Amino acid sequence: MNLWIYLIIAGIIAVIWSFVLPSQPNKSKQGTSLDDLEESLNSFTSGLEEDNKDLNARLQSMKIDHEIQKSELLMRIDYLERKSNQIEEDTKRVARTVEDEIIHQARTGGRPADGPLGTAPEPEQEEQAPQTMVERYPELFELYKEGKSIEFIAKKVGKNKGEVILIIDLAKQGEEI
Repeated sequence: MNLWIYLIIAGIIAVIWSFVLPSQPNKSKQGTSLDDLEESLNSFTSGLEEDNKDLNARLQSMKIDHEIQKSELLMRIDYLERKSNQIEEDTKRVARTVEDEIIHQARTGGRPADGPLGTAPEPEQEEQAPQTMVERYPELFELYKEGKSIEFIAKKVGKNKGEVILIIDLAKQGEEI
């Protein structure tokens, strides 16, 4: 019986030894896999840092490009506003000149004025111009007395609406109507 006890004890030791031995190399494999995991995580984080730096550089470049484009557009807007103001001033000046020409023609019986729009009147045989507005534009005042609209009168007489209004107003001032 003694032998059987030694044999059982030897078996138990062998079983325990078999469990202990594989766990030791497993621990070294586990340590190696932890080292590999740590190394791969370090590699991953360094890759992320490089990508982050690259992204920041691109964003800075885009920001600079945006600022340049913004300043170019602001300069363009400023140029267009100045150009628009200049065109507006030119339009007002031309409108005043045309208005002055219309007034002059209405006062002188249709002869153009000296200046940018009109040409200097040529000395012709001076005809006696009618003295009153009604005598100068009989057809216009006839249509006006009939109650026709300003637009209709302007089309019929061949003058623009502003001229017709001006002639009628000048005649009213002279109380010729």
